[in-house]
This record gives sequence, C-alpha cells and structure tokens, in this order.
Amino acid sequence: MQSNQASAGNVYPLTKVEISTKPWKYIGYKEFAKYMSSDDDSFTLRRFDRIHCRLLLFLQNRIVLLERKLDSLDGQLSERQAADIDNGCLCNEINERRDLLNDIHRAVVEYDELLVQFSQLKARPKPPDLVINNLEAWLQNAYDPICEKESEFLKASDLICFSEVKKSSARLFVEDKLLHPTRALWGLVSHKVQPDSAADEHTVEWDDDAVGRLAKMAIFLTALLMLVLPLWILALVSNRLWKLAIITLFLLCFVSVLTWATLARPFDILAATAGYSAVLVVFLQFGTGQ
Repeated sequence: MQSNQASAGNVYPLTKVEISTKPWKYIGYKEFAKYMSSDDDSFTLRRFDRIHCRLLLFLQNRIVLLERKLDSLDGQLSERQAADIDNGCLCNEINERRDLLNDIHRAVVEYDELLVQFSQLKARPKPPDLVINNLEAWLQNAYDPICEKESEFLKASDLICFSEVKKSSARLFVEDKLLHPTRALWGLVSHKVQPDSAADEHTVEWDDDAVGRLAKMAIFLTALLMLVLPLWILALVSNRLWKLAIITLFLLCFVSVLTWATLARPFDILAATAGYSAVLVVFLQFGTGQ
C-alpha cells in the first residue's frame, strides 16, 4: 500500500508503519471492495451450492405439505355426505380453501424465484486460478486487512466470477502460463492503472483488448501457417500414402487448434474442418499433377 494515503480525518498522510500496524482500520473492506470491483474478473463471490440446495429442499417440502392439504380438502368437499359446495366456481370459493391457495401461491413463488436465481448462478463460470492468486496476493501485500475467517471464502469450491466474456482454454492457458509469469509481457499489454487504483506491484493486470488483438493475430498466423506448410510438404513428398498421412495429421492439428483456441460449437468446428480438408485434397491433386 502507498504510504502517502491520507484519510479525511487525518491532517498528515498515513505512514506505512501506521497502515501495516492497523490495516483493518485504514484499509479494510473499503479498499478490498475497490480492488474487487475494479474488474469483472476480480469480482468473485461464493455461490453457496449447499445452502441453496438445502433451502430449495425446504421450500419444496413445504409446497408438498400444502399440496397434500389441498388434496385432502378437495376430497372432503367432494364426498357424498359433505355440504353442497360448488367446487366448480372460483367466485364462490370457501374461505378455508382460498386461504390455503394463497399460502400455496406464496410458497410456489418463493420456491420458483430461488430456483431461477440459483440456476442463473450455476451458469456463471468459475474464476481462473490467476484471479484467486491476485486476490490473495493483494490481501497479503495489504497486510491482511480482512479478518482471516472472512477471507477464507477465496478457498471455497463454489466460487463464481461475474465476467460476461467467455474465454477459450488457450486464452486461460496464456493468461496463467505466459501473461502472469512475465507480468503482462513485461508491460507490453499491461492495464493502465489509475493513480488511485487498488492494484499494487504484487498483482498482475492487463488490457483485455490488447490481449484480444494479440490472440487474433496469433490465430491468423496459425491459420496461414496451416495453409502454406502442407502445400510445401505435399510438394516435396511423392508417396501417395505419405501424403494422406500428412493430410490426416494436419486435419487433427486443425481440429485441436479450433477446439483449444476458440469458442466455436462442435458443428462449426466440423464445418470448418470439412472446408480445410477440401483445400488439402486440392493440394494433394495439385501435387500428383491430376
């Protein structure tokens, strides 16, 4: 943390010793929340799977009991010896059944709302390990300003992040194995942090747009290489079986690259592979002089 950070009630800036002595007072949740909200990837919270499941089971059982009570009441009012109550007109509904239906309505609405909300939370992706490492590094560098018991949520298995951008396996691999160890390619794609930002030298941030442009360039160069390279290899090989083996190898590489580096659907990958195989077959015919 910066030692010149001043608060509204202090005449002189806080020293680093003061901040490190009472981080819970001068940093606390104020700075932690600022850092978590600085980026969608860093906004990480628990989903509480077990608690949601427990509550849904509880609400479900309550509806079941109310349903049984309604079925029992309907059966009693339909018996021969029961009073002649019109069970086919809601306008003349008896108070007992009307109150029961109102209770069922409230229980079902509460159950449905929680079920829909939980299903939406289940669709949220898990945060990458890099995000958790950044949060833990920030806490450590800020002298652990959050109570240990309250920061243990970062170790939970039901964490979710609120980033709307889906990332391919290749993108996550590059972020974890390349951008993080090299500190955003030695600053080439680093995120421009504002002076009052909560980021520090122990966390790594980068510009997603810049990384996206680099990723597009890498995919373009890979695609170009996979078009040009087999052309030269097939031209140098005369054995037809070897040429078929080379085409098969490049098709497998093509499928692997699309699956790993893109978010394309299986049908789209299959269609792209079919087009690529047609191009390779043209190369094969060109090489045999047909």
